[in-house]
Amino acid sequence: MNNELQYQADFRRMVVINEEIKRIVRVSNVVNMAALNAMFIARKAGQAALGFGVVSAELRVFSQRLNEVMSAMSGQIFALLSEVSGQARQWKTHRAHLAAARGSERSGHYLAELLGTLEQAMALKKRDIHARQEQLIAGLGRARKLCGMGVTISRAAKIEAAYGNALASGLKQVAEEVEQSITDILATLKALEQQLAASANYGM
Repeated sequence: MNNELQYQADFRRMVVINEEIKRIVRVSNVVNMAALNAMFIARKAGQAALGFGVVSAELRVFSQRLNEVMSAMSGQIFALLSEVSGQARQWKTHRAHLAAARGSERSGHYLAELLGTLEQAMALKKRDIHARQEQLIAGLGRARKLCGMGVTISRAAKIEAAYGNALASGLKQVAEEVEQSITDILATLKALEQQLAASANYGM
């Protein structure tokens, strides 16, 4: 694959990753609402569901933290898209100057200097892109660890739901839905990490 096609493929990959991150933010908002509703249900259940209410509050804090982490990463992806797009433009300019250099002997020295400057700029841009990729991979790792904690909290919520008396069944269902949502987010995060790692190793 030539450089131009590689940049196009990388740009498309970043767009897909950005959409996945936005989807995770939407799911974390759903988890936040589910945790809020669970807190209200626990209040109705009274003292028997006190533990569930506490765990639900923890789930709400988790979802808010996840939302913050993923929103920040969405901003990083946007910056990375701009970098990749800029590198693609540099490559087109470089290719045009190479073509001009082949057809002109008199301007060869000037073009050689220009090409050298362009190649240095492209190398710097490539380093910047790689650094941004590494930041994103680290961010995904942090989000994955956070989700691991979220799964633990949601499982604790399932245990606490059993003490909800008449509302136990409803509380358990909410806890299971939250756990499933977080598990889905975890799977998406792992897939995104793999995609970014593959792209970084390839040498975008």
